[in-house]
Amino acid sequence: MQKNHLLFSLLTLLSLLTSTEVKGEGSVVSQRPQGMPRLVVNIMVDQLQSDYLEAFSPLYGSDGLQLLLQKGRVYLQADYPFVARDEASAAATVATGATPSEHGVVALQWLNRDIWRPQRAVDDRSVKGLYTAEGCSPRQLEVSTVADELKVSTGGRAWVVSIAPDSESAIFQAGHAADQVVWIDDNTGNWASSSYYGEFPKWADYRNVYQNLDYRLQSLHWQPLVPRAPFYWTTSQRTSTFAHKLKGPSRFAAFKSSALVNSEIAAAVGSALQGTYLGSDDIPDYLAITLYAGPFSGKSSLTGTAELQDTYARLDRAVAEIIAGVHKKVGEGNALFTLTSTGYCAENEEEERAKYRLPIGQLDMRRTVNLLGMYLVALYGQGNYIAATMGNQIYLNHRLLDERQINVPELQTRVQEFLQGLIGVKEVVSAHRLQNGAWSPEMERAQKNFYAQRSGDFILRLRPGWHVVNADYPGHPSSQMAFVRFPIFLYGTGVVPQKVETPVTIDRIAPTLSKALRIRAPSACRQLPLF
Repeated sequence: MQKNHLLFSLLTLLSLLTSTEVKGEGSVVSQRPQGMPRLVVNIMVDQLQSDYLEAFSPLYGSDGLQLLLQKGRVYLQADYPFVARDEASAAATVATGATPSEHGVVALQWLNRDIWRPQRAVDDRSVKGLYTAEGCSPRQLEVSTVADELKVSTGGRAWVVSIAPDSESAIFQAGHAADQVVWIDDNTGNWASSSYYGEFPKWADYRNVYQNLDYRLQSLHWQPLVPRAPFYWTTSQRTSTFAHKLKGPSRFAAFKSSALVNSEIAAAVGSALQGTYLGSDDIPDYLAITLYAGPFSGKSSLTGTAELQDTYARLDRAVAEIIAGVHKKVGEGNALFTLTSTGYCAENEEEERAKYRLPIGQLDMRRTVNLLGMYLVALYGQGNYIAATMGNQIYLNHRLLDERQINVPELQTRVQEFLQGLIGVKEVVSAHRLQNGAWSPEMERAQKNFYAQRSGDFILRLRPGWHVVNADYPGHPSSQMAFVRFPIFLYGTGVVPQKVETPVTIDRIAPTLSKALRIRAPSACRQLPLF
């Protein structure tokens, strides 16, 4: 009996030892629970639109976007729960499950009220740029991300890597605790990072030396991926061919707005999978990726039709390459993929629309502020009552208002009435109104975009077809008022294929990934998982 008991104890001990794996110095980590992904791959596609996604589908292969459509869970009607969006606010929302009113990233840049100068969302003078002159960090992000919570829950053992064309997407998709965050520098074309994240990744350093983008652009021509491809636009005068050589001082910015950037990102993802510990053990890891589906060099879909078609064809190839690389590293079924859009459209259609006498217009912000300034001088005496403008937002000089003991709510009411009478202005929303409650679904969306320390005192909502010119500093990219339709894809571990027509908001991605990873949701996330 004693022998049987001893044998049973030895077998039990052996079973326990074989179900664990050593990771890190002096630590033993349990096997990954069944149904938990070994690697989460969170893909954000800048300006992805469902209309184009569907129109160009005959150009796709079977292992990229079509794979997500056929074998993934697809939410066909996704939206952001706030009004003004760009790559910075979108990335922060996807990663945190919160809106700008909580996470603080209201735009690519805002007015720093301490120095009355523009503040880029990722600017940080306390850190050094690596392969870039700009110091960047996530310190302006006020809450945690999914990747941050994964780091906390695994005692720092999970690997977190983020790769994007721009610094804002790369940094906010990752968060505060990432291991490696890289992007393409506008001035040199090198892969760049920040000393905030420690040493520069060796795989990215290798690409800068042996796969140098500047050197490759010298002989690179961007031409259609599929020669003589069927053309999916209704206008017969459009051409399906083009040839671009990316050169000059803005060549890297042009490259990042071309279809070619997706191939570069996919290749970098392959290097990261080979050159890091991503997916190499049973502790789940996190890989954030940003791809591009917007217009080339600020063109509209009316003037850059062939380029846009090729962008979606190359986007499909990049997605297929990323999926194949991940599956090769972790095994099919061990990765969970998400893919969605930044939810805005930065097309410049003013010139084309003017030809057909469509309702369009420009609101000259400098002229508006001069008129408003004269109006306030007439009411309250001489003084500079307007501190600055940022896009469609106006900032008051609160120091002067305090000195003169001016009744701010009364002033705001008068300013609101004055601005409301300007041609092209649909509505003026004051900070006071946003801070004291929302009275309609649309006002609630504006409220979720508002962060008192960074947003203006007045936000001008213009009529469809109108945009701001001559602001002190640029604001959000121009976009039509029309709804931009885009999907959310989920594919891989634990996902049952299904097409869901029910409208959903993008801030539900973060709690969905948190649930899949069995970790706490980000600190400001209040949404339920998608399923």
